[in-house]
Amino acid sequence: MRHTPSGECYIAAVRINGDTMLFLFLSLQAAWPCAALITTSSGAIATSDAQEVILERTETGTRTRYRVSYDGDAEHFGWLIVVHGQVGEGDVTEADARAFDDLREATQPRTEAYATGGGGGSGGGCRNCLNSHKSADMAGGNAFSADTGDDIDVVAEGYAGPFHYQVLDAEEPEALTAWLEDNDFELGGTETTLGEYVAEGGFSFVAVTLTPDDAVTPSEGRTLPALAIESDSDILHYPARMALTGMAEEIRTTVWLIGDTEAEAIEGWDSEPVAEIDLDGTAEDTYDSLLRAMAFSRDIPTYAQVYSQSLGGNWVTRLDTLAHRSVHTVDPQFDFMADSAENQTVIMEWGAASEAAGWLLLPLLGMGWARRRRA
Repeated sequence: MRHTPSGECYIAAVRINGDTMLFLFLSLQAAWPCAALITTSSGAIATSDAQEVILERTETGTRTRYRVSYDGDAEHFGWLIVVHGQVGEGDVTEADARAFDDLREATQPRTEAYATGGGGGSGGGCRNCLNSHKSADMAGGNAFSADTGDDIDVVAEGYAGPFHYQVLDAEEPEALTAWLEDNDFELGGTETTLGEYVAEGGFSFVAVTLTPDDAVTPSEGRTLPALAIESDSDILHYPARMALTGMAEEIRTTVWLIGDTEAEAIEGWDSEPVAEIDLDGTAEDTYDSLLRAMAFSRDIPTYAQVYSQSLGGNWVTRLDTLAHRSVHTVDPQFDFMADSAENQTVIMEWGAASEAAGWLLLPLLGMGWARRRRA
């Protein structure tokens, strides 16, 4: 049985789910479970409700790249990333953040305006019609405690850009919890979820620390450096259930899958192509309403597939969700399909005086941006 959040979570200690999804903490002496980060100084609070993930298979397993933005003040970050499979020496590296920017720009939903009766449409048919960087300069991380106990093995350790990391192999849930608490990770109610991962087996736990140059975050938010982790598992997995203990009420997640063909969610969550949406209010509100409905109003929470096309020599599939934390009760798994069909979501505005097109530019920082926009 899944547990409900047992306290507030701030993204300063944000845990973003990992391998596949990140489970990010700010190593704060008070780190409540978050879907993204967690903080390390009791007075500092930061929150993140947005995460981006790039998943792709390699010759030896899976490569997952993560990026997260946070809003708030944090002196130190602790980031615990739950990864399916084994992670070894040299498998944790700094990723190029430009890859996320390039993918976001190329795969954003489009907005189009049409005069009434003008025909319009996206031109490619409707597979499912529905109505309706700032880069942060970071300085080196903190050292971990050397005492790992008998049931925790540190299988790899080093630096990835500004991050200091240790890869943990845990045999007992209590040992993992004790190690994290010894290293100033306060877990709130997250012990239950971590215990499930340990009991299920087959997961590595990448503990990362980082110290920003400035604890105070600018009003537009701050983006952490991107991180890449390779494992020997060929399962494209994202530990979404870590969001259950997050402070953010809603989590905005974008998953890009890069391969030879179109990808879809095959277990835990579903995914569904969305070709056109009728505008209702602003483009941003129309899109967010769609994502919420697909995540919350279905028997199985569902990602919106908003992009599926050949891009840069590979086939790129983009899946988006904006879901309340209570929805994240199970981890999604993804896989590539036998065939591919092109799709890019279009938000349609009917009754406009002339035809026009543009892009719906959705920032990485999710609801924090929405709050500022409505202010």
